[in-house]
Amino acid sequence: QKDSGCNHMKCTTCGYEFCWICMEQFTPDHYINGSCAGLQFTAHPTAKKRLRKLKRLVIGTLIVIIAIPIVIIVAGVVVIVLIISVPIYLAYRLIKYLRRKRKSKK
Repeated sequence: QKDSGCNHMKCTTCGYEFCWICMEQFTPDHYINGSCAGLQFTAHPTAKKRLRKLKRLVIGTLIVIIAIPIVIIVAGVVVIVLIISVPIYLAYRLIKYLRRKRKSKK
């Protein structure tokens, strides 16, 4: 009975190489591209589920870590644009109003 160690097995009688987790034939890239990718030294198939959850958590964390600075940068750009454009627009509207007022007095 296997309870720890590498999951790459080799039959002592015929030399057949297989994966203990999925019982599929072992290939040199089995733990890289196969159905057991990343599970070479796991003790039990349920570890695969734990690794998937961990992978999702890491990806989610990376998305948050990347998204927050992007949101801050975009918000900063928006604030700068508003700081510059609002006074310009208000000055434009004031000049337009004052010209109309002058014309109506004449």
